[in-house]
Amino acid sequence: MVRSGGDITVTNEIAQADIKAYGKVVVPTGRISGGTTVSRLGIQVAEAGASGSTATLLVVGIDFTVDQRVAEREAKISKMEEAQDKIQEALTRAAAASNSSSDSGETLMLQLAAKSKQIGEAIIGQHMAIKADLVKSSQASYEEVIMLWEVWSGTTIQIGIEKTHVRNSIEKPRVAKLINKKVQILPLGEGNMPKD
Repeated sequence: MVRSGGDITVTNEIAQADIKAYGKVVVPTGRISGGTTVSRLGIQVAEAGASGSTATLLVVGIDFTVDQRVAEREAKISKMEEAQDKIQEALTRAAAASNSSSDSGETLMLQLAAKSKQIGEAIIGQHMAIKADLVKSSQASYEEVIMLWEVWSGTTIQIGIEKTHVRNSIEKPRVAKLINKKVQILPLGEGNMPKD
């Protein structure tokens, strides 16, 4: 298992590995065979899959770090909601026990209400941060798989949430792109070159 906050470049082969890169994955003269390779900024490989290889999954346009960040924010939200519930219980008890003429009881209730409001605003802030993370993650991706030599049957290419399975090997340069919400494997050549 390999995780990278940047690019991953391999000269020979990635075999039966679990690779996740925040940047791009480049294997310019080798192959990726078996396992799962995930890249936010695209994959360039000489050969995708291999003859007789087990399933190879190439995934681009996915920020693997976003799931962890969202989970951390959701855990914070959960703790804040628990704290807010306790404050609401304390407010209910204070209201039942307080004497309407008691300044200390009224002050305690005001303090608890202010704390509850503060936590509520923090919860909203965390939800907004989750949405911003998801939007930023999807906007900053590069959705292209470049196969310089060939792509073997048994290879699956996923762009974002869309997938295609290669059923017959193609022994020519190809590029996989998302067109009309479908992953298409196209000839790599004039008029259809990878983005820089």
